[in-house]
Amino acid sequence: MRDIVLVTTYFRPEYLWLCLQAIADADGGQDKEVWVAHDHHKSESADPENLEIENHFKEVFAAFRWIDRAPHTHAGNSYNCLELYKEAYKTDARFVYLVEDDILVEKDFFRWNEAVQSKGDYFCSVGWHCKRNPKYVLNTDPTAYIESTDDYVSWGVCWKREKLAWTEIHCCEAYYRDMVGYTSQKWPSYPKDGFVEQDGLIQRMLAEPNALRVVAWPCLKRAYHVGISGYHRPGGHRFLGTLSEKVQQLDRAIKSGELVKLRKDYVANDDIDVPRGGTPEWSQPKVVQTLGTASVIGRMLTFNIISNISNGLGLQRDAELLKRLIESMGHQVVLTQHTNRHSVPCDVNIFLELVAPLHFPYARENWFFPNSEWFLSEWNSSLSRMNLILCKTKDCQEIWVKKVGNRAVYVGFEANDFFDPRIPRQKSFLHLAGGSSTKNTAAVVSSWRFPYPLTVVSYGGEVKVPRNVPNVRVMNRISEQAVRILLNENQYHIMPSMYEGYGHSLHESLGCGAVLITTDAPPMNEFTGVSKDLLVPVAHKEPRMEAYLYKVNATDVARSVLRALDMPDDLVKRISTAARDGFVQDRLSFRAELAKIVHAASVRIANNRTLPIPPCPPFQPPTQQWHRGGRAYTNDGLVVNWWDTHRR
Repeated sequence: MRDIVLVTTYFRPEYLWLCLQAIADADGGQDKEVWVAHDHHKSESADPENLEIENHFKEVFAAFRWIDRAPHTHAGNSYNCLELYKEAYKTDARFVYLVEDDILVEKDFFRWNEAVQSKGDYFCSVGWHCKRNPKYVLNTDPTAYIESTDDYVSWGVCWKREKLAWTEIHCCEAYYRDMVGYTSQKWPSYPKDGFVEQDGLIQRMLAEPNALRVVAWPCLKRAYHVGISGYHRPGGHRFLGTLSEKVQQLDRAIKSGELVKLRKDYVANDDIDVPRGGTPEWSQPKVVQTLGTASVIGRMLTFNIISNISNGLGLQRDAELLKRLIESMGHQVVLTQHTNRHSVPCDVNIFLELVAPLHFPYARENWFFPNSEWFLSEWNSSLSRMNLILCKTKDCQEIWVKKVGNRAVYVGFEANDFFDPRIPRQKSFLHLAGGSSTKNTAAVVSSWRFPYPLTVVSYGGEVKVPRNVPNVRVMNRISEQAVRILLNENQYHIMPSMYEGYGHSLHESLGCGAVLITTDAPPMNEFTGVSKDLLVPVAHKEPRMEAYLYKVNATDVARSVLRALDMPDDLVKRISTAARDGFVQDRLSFRAELAKIVHAASVRIANNRTLPIPPCPPFQPPTQQWHRGGRAYTNDGLVVNWWDTHRR
């Protein structure tokens, strides 16, 4: 598994050498992928000793990368650190560590962080100790650690990679340019005189109402801060000689405790540490103190995602996507075919589109992702057992709030990201019908009287595509790679859907920066990045289950195409950029909302609570299990709640 260690440095090579050597000497340290980023403020030149460090340590670690930052004028270390975080978040790493060049890690640093991260759903874990909090009780037990919702410091930090999603929001030019102004605007209730660099930014996120963010700290430190003034401080101490000689001088000073004679950066915090050189043997870490809000500590959950997972189509892909996301949060997930007559005991069932009441008794909570246009009336009696209705669109939320009240919450969803900027965009059009008969395909093809090519991808017996229309190419089933090319090379996408439960194909278009022409009806007209000037008006609507199907005509499609063709190039570029940005932001928002809901569940269940359901008639399981396709299964009279008789 891939773990990345981020090391920030700034013109003090002897510190960096000892920092990297401590990482290499730690258990499992040489197996890590190490990124060293050297900061350059204004126009300072690089230190030639850096090359000596790079050449040595690239032979030590499994992977080693040296990054020289371009000169900049941003204050402090935040830009260098946070840009590393943001880049590491986009990888497939399991853990991301931050070890600044004046941090020396203990031999069991990585082992301790991994063990603690497996114990709970933590925002991050810190290798120092929580001495700054006056409520912290000193403890020398190597297994003891504390949980805090109030405290953070960047001295030897470990993150599960997905916990760094906030970097896509806050690590931006607006923050780097004016940290005080940015933090004051984003967190107006936070004390104005607080620290605003990277630690202050994260501290403000901890202080957000209902943030549900918990930091784990060891009672016996696993990381040490060599907090003396270096070359970058006015009047800072300089070690002299060759790099090897300076390293030896610093090492002797640390081991002898002579650092106390040097000028401290933070006198009040007493943070000049002398590493102890080892940790007594320990096995499983244990929580001995909770600082802040104790009730926000969660635990690992087990999930069962129930849907049609055997056909390789949309529902199976959705189930697999949710499985990956929830597993990345540190929980366990299994997939179950909705027609199975038996299930596995779990904390939470998640039903995707299809309701299977037989599985209700096996979970403490039941959640439902509905597709309103496919919701069968036979399932209404089962809604009394659903703790949460998770809505992929705002229109879905509006529909379901009327049915179940505030149990219906908007979370969004995400689609495949097929964006490839290397593929040149052409003045051509794409319509993806797939196997669906609800894409208004006939209206799109019948509208075509233009000198630009239109590609239609269509398969399935119900889709009727007019043939032999000039400049229209019809393709049947094609590979995912071919779809990726079509999505990127066609600048304009015509997707006037009658309805969308989420709209994977529309979001894939937006993700590729397409100029999207779609229907002026919900939820299609609510998607971020859709140009309101290109919406196709509804000609007729008809009810479909809990939703409506919106039909358009060829004339109105043609008018929207003409408006798109009349747009100047700079406007097309702005629409394309807004589409891509909206796709990325919606994906981040969905992941953040899902993580918040999952964490809230882990807190409830850890405290032996479940999400309440408003009073409703006693549950009477139907005598048949309904699902799309019309086949039925009897329930064998299974009405006993598994959790009532198998308490953990």
